[in-house]
Amino acid sequence: MRWFLTVLGVIFGIAVFLFLDYALPSRQTVRISDAYNRLTDIGANAVFYASPD
Repeated sequence: MRWFLTVLGVIFGIAVFLFLDYALPSRQTVRISDAYNRLTDIGANAVFYASPD
């Protein structure tokens, strides 16, 4: 009987872990590389940049 309760407890623990792994949000880490500032020449499109969205 003891082994049955142990197996049942392990199965229950795995089920709880799988449910929480599915239900809780996960965090994803993103590494941004080669980021730099660049100057963009507006030129003839200045009307489109000046108008409100």
